[in-house]
Amino acid sequence: MMLAMMLALVDICVQQRNGRKSLTTVQRLKKDFSYNKILKDLRKEFCCNDTVVQDSELGLVIQLQGD
Repeated sequence: MMLAMMLALVDICVQQRNGRKSLTTVQRLKKDFSYNKILKDLRKEFCCNDTVVQDSELGLVIQLQGD
């Protein structure tokens, strides 16, 4: 039980939007992280657009648009 509390699990899901377009979501990140810095690094690394969406069940979710 203690080990499960120490591990931080992050969900990364790829969803097909329409045609060749896809949407990648990153969920269950700790709230201690700076989401603006994460978005900036992801944007530079993967050359894509991104945003943070507030979900009622999952909390803050990062959405990446593009491959």
